[in-house]
Amino acid sequence: MREITAPTALLSPTGALDPAALGFSRRPLHTVDGLPRGLFHGWRTKCWDRWVVVTPEVLVGLTVADLDLGALVRIMAVDRATGHEIDQSAVRIPTPRDAVDLPTGLPPFFARGTLGELSLRFDAAAEDRTVLRAETARVSLVIEVDAAVESLSTALSLGPGRYRYSVNRPGLPATGLVVLDGQDLPVEHGWAALQRTRGRFPRRTRHLWSCGAGVGRTGERIALVLSGPDTVGTDPTRPAQRGTTSGGPAGAVGSGHVAAGSSADAALEAQQENALFRAGRLLGPRSGVTWSIPEDPDQPWKVSGDWIEATLRPWHTRAAADSTGLVRERLTQTFGTWSGHAAVEGSLAEGGESVDLDGLTGWVERSDRHW
Repeated sequence: MREITAPTALLSPTGALDPAALGFSRRPLHTVDGLPRGLFHGWRTKCWDRWVVVTPEVLVGLTVADLDLGALVRIMAVDRATGHEIDQSAVRIPTPRDAVDLPTGLPPFFARGTLGELSLRFDAAAEDRTVLRAETARVSLVIEVDAAVESLSTALSLGPGRYRYSVNRPGLPATGLVVLDGQDLPVEHGWAALQRTRGRFPRRTRHLWSCGAGVGRTGERIALVLSGPDTVGTDPTRPAQRGTTSGGPAGAVGSGHVAAGSSADAALEAQQENALFRAGRLLGPRSGVTWSIPEDPDQPWKVSGDWIEATLRPWHTRAAADSTGLVRERLTQTFGTWSGHAAVEGSLAEGGESVDLDGLTGWVERSDRHW
């Protein structure tokens, strides 16, 4: 994949994907102005900012999305000590005036979304610092995130007229306070991950997104981001179907992001959003991986490739669904602890330097979207 090293426009002046913009960068360098929108263009433009924060005390998930034909705001929070979970989301079609603000330019990043009683703000305190704020009747939070690290930022083609630009930033130190139903849960020794996406997508997509972060045995911060086309079955809350998929044998999938049933599955598998981060520096993008998906999401999840062998052992799983006419989504998130190892460069078979992933905290998320 070609490395982008200077500010680049994703789209040409005609509004089409510029082939010269395809590739990756170590910090966000793409602008995504002029995305085609509306009924005339099939309502295919989708933009979202998602933050996940993990600490020993609490889990938090925050999403603001502009779906072209509507808007979505979601807040998820879990008290890890008690298992008490709050999951609130709102979808509106069409998008209410001024409901969401998802800029398409360069950092400093910010985003805002308000639907009914759900209100989220991701405010740029500086180029490399973001303050996450949420306010509902049951959840309020203020979390400050240190984003002074490299990212895996990729611009990829998904087929004719379809493409995406994503910024993945895992392993960001986070501190602050979450209040769930009146109970204070301090955010200490936590980390956050950002997934910022802009693009034009097929009507249906299935995707697998995974992260992990922590401090390695040498005292260095280690993080990873992994992806995969979830082409096994139609419902991510059900077990993987038996049979052969585009990613390999039954229960296994490869890397990438695809439309379910797309004839371009094989080509899209070559488009990785996989990377290892060490002390805030990007080691990647890396080659494709294969997932072994358990029938029970509370059982271990395994991922393998020439550069990584790792297992996520779950300690919390949640399922969610939204259905509002033209927008339907099902997802499963499995949080757990990673073990295994990953090559710093090249492959594990080459016997070079590798890092232990033991003790990293992370998750695997499977989604099935009709939008």
